Amino acid sequence: MTSAQYTLWGGESGADLHAETLSQGYALVPHHVPPEAIDAYAEAYGIFTDQLPDPEPEAMNAMVLDPKNLDRLDPRADKAAQWHKYRSNVPHPGKPNGYTNRTIQVDALSKVRGLDIADDPKEFFHYSPGMRDALEARHAEFGWGPMPPELLVLLMRAQTLHYAAKQAITGFYRALELTHPHLSDFTAPADLDHSPVRGVFYHKGQGDVLADGHYDRGLGTLQLAESHLGLRTRDPQTGEMIMVERDPRMGIAFPSLKWRQASPDSELQPLWHDVINVDTACEGRELHGGNIARWAIIFFTNSRDLADAKNIKSLTSSEVAA
Repeated sequence: MTSAQYTLWGGESGADLHAETLSQGYALVPHHVPPEAIDAYAEAYGIFTDQLPDPEPEAMNAMVLDPKNLDRLDPRADKAAQWHKYRSNVPHPGKPNGYTNRTIQVDALSKVRGLDIADDPKEFFHYSPGMRDALEARHAEFGWGPMPPELLVLLMRAQTLHYAAKQAITGFYRALELTHPHLSDFTAPADLDHSPVRGVFYHKGQGDVLADGHYDRGLGTLQLAESHLGLRTRDPQTGEMIMVERDPRMGIAFPSLKWRQASPDSELQPLWHDVINVDTACEGRELHGGNIARWAIIFFTNSRDLADAKNIKSLTSSEVAA
């Protein structure tokens, strides 16, 4: 079967998906995740972030190896007496898996080292297959004891979303293979297992702009779900930033920066997008967690065979997602 004949569960062919992505910068693809499963993940994260402690400033400061790269942490420097959320953090290509909260890190470096670093007040939780095994090995190595049940439930629910997102974006890639035959070279099962699903959780009182305009780093992105409207994409024809509204059963799939490397002659281009603060809840979505004002669930496709996005010419650092 060619990709022109390939049909997504939602009924669109490869030609349809190509035309849709070309005209608006993204395509809507069915993700087949029940709303209860998405809400269960958001609920599990709310419990995790509210009920488990953050590291004290001294412990957080000790773990930061480089103030210019807050994702580089030394777990051997973690001498805290009690388990904290950063013990869910484990290295992974790109951003680490597990919990990241920039405000906690910035505050710690300010209090302990006197550094003035711009805050990016939101929380991340990344998950990819094999993460639980890596965490169990790390807990054993550093004598951190068992992982708390709140983390284990969150990992289980993140695994469900990762699997579903992987299936949805695989359909998007397979549908485009007639016009982009090399996609299969970069989207093998090992590549997609190497790719994280991100829960991003914005705090209350963050102002009008939640994420400045940017391109994502990977090959492609699937925004699986969001609690509120606010995602805007740049129209390829007019350059206008347009709010994305869609059926909650559909995910938003689009090319990201490494698409240029995988398919340098493609007429499809990475999608410029931002997130603004809009007080309009999406259908069927709920908030959980005492300081969570908006959340989104996103799958980023990494490929083992594509260079880092920073090597792509004609981009400034401000154009690439952090």
